[in-house]
Amino acid sequence: RHLQLGVLEVKWTDRALLQLQNCCGHKKGETILEHFQNADQVRAAASQSISLDPRTLNSKRKRHELFAFTIDVLDIVFRIPSDTEAEVVKVSMAAASKPSSREESTGRRTYGLRTKEWLEDVQKELAAERSTNDKTKER
Repeated sequence: RHLQLGVLEVKWTDRALLQLQNCCGHKKGETILEHFQNADQVRAAASQSISLDPRTLNSKRKRHELFAFTIDVLDIVFRIPSDTEAEVVKVSMAAASKPSSREESTGRRTYGLRTKEWLEDVQKELAAERSTNDKTKER
């Protein structure tokens, strides 16, 4: 579950590992991945990228909570809770990159990685998961 390759030690939550396996599932012997052969290769490449701390200087100063990038056909969401550690918290299929008609008319992306709407949705999802985990631990 831990991988140390660069500046940051990269950890994957159990949920993110399960999501990665589910997203990379094989259908009739073929993978959905375009550039990698399996989930292990995606995990290694994503971990290596995250371990090098890809945040901008501005993001480091502002201490943003969540970060994301697309690798192959997957969106990888991670957080950096300390100066030495990163944690992958979500893996999902990459959103379609074609803008909606509203986005074309306003010139502003309204969904997809690194938009306000995306961030709010991911924060809600992660908060709901924490709440569920807390209730499970209480039992």
